[in-house]
Amino acid sequence: MPPDSLRRAKTYPYDIPLRSYVVAGGSYRELAPCAPAPDIDGCRAVLAVGSNQSPEQLLRKFPGQDWGGDPGHPCPVA
Repeated sequence: MPPDSLRRAKTYPYDIPLRSYVVAGGSYRELAPCAPAPDIDGCRAVLAVGSNQSPEQLLRKFPGQDWGGDPGHPCPVA
């Protein structure tokens, strides 16, 4: 078994943020409760259910993705 597969299995279930968050530039940040919604023009929706609620899982599944544009246009996850 590849070492990354073993690490993923041991760390499952992955951490899931308590708030909505945005993914951009290979990382994520949680949105403050009263923060304005990010500009999602041109973004593609990703269904965040199960392990896909975790930024770690999304970043692993979609490495190097153009999450909807430059960091000014992140992919929101709710």
